[in-house]
Amino acid sequence: MELTIKLKDKTYYSLKDFASDIYLNTEEAFTLVKSAKFLKILYKMEPILYNSIAELLSSPFQVDSLMFKVQYLINPLSSLSYHKVIYPNFQKLGEKIIKMAPECDIYLKDFLKYHLLSFYMKQTKIDVKDPTLYRKVKQLEEEFLQNENRAYFKLGFLLEGTKRIFYQRNVFNNPQDFLAYAIQGVNIIDFGKTFESSQYLFAYLEYLGYDSQIKKYESIVHLARQKEVENDNLRKV
Repeated sequence: MELTIKLKDKTYYSLKDFASDIYLNTEEAFTLVKSAKFLKILYKMEPILYNSIAELLSSPFQVDSLMFKVQYLINPLSSLSYHKVIYPNFQKLGEKIIKMAPECDIYLKDFLKYHLLSFYMKQTKIDVKDPTLYRKVKQLEEEFLQNENRAYFKLGFLLEGTKRIFYQRNVFNNPQDFLAYAIQGVNIIDFGKTFESSQYLFAYLEYLGYDSQIKKYESIVHLARQKEVENDNLRKV
């Protein structure tokens, strides 16, 4: 059975070619994929693929994440891409995450929030080729439920892989050099609040293995805040 798919100003004659461009026109591609006509043709051509996509459509979903999964169900050889951006490798994805810090990209958070990266790794067999990396990504999906930003930045450091930290267009090879630069001419309290809010610095330190030091810091902050509340209550009496 011949297949012709029109999307925007392009015509595709194979499912795989269509899938490779889904990231460029997610909404339009979604309208097409969920249509009865497309699903009917898919059922006749690729019944197993039809079942996988029908299952996705029958469960609660977010459109962008669903179409990401559709893309790699149809064509696992597609380049890693999301929201009109292609990432030639994991390192480039990680680099983009940490270069934007301490700001977060809500679309890149989807890689953990909707388990997109682990899905991609399964479809491309990277979970078998690099089980350690796959296990770490799955762990970060769990951590994301407790602390979104920290897990997100830890993913960036994990994928970038060089143990560097980016800040204000500068690159630092260790936390000591980074902190020496970052605290120059700033209010240390405001600085601390900014990085506590973003979780960028904590993600970096945790990635490097400073877990015990972070827990100690968080314990001190917790006690200090409790003391502030107690003092405020006393002043109200």
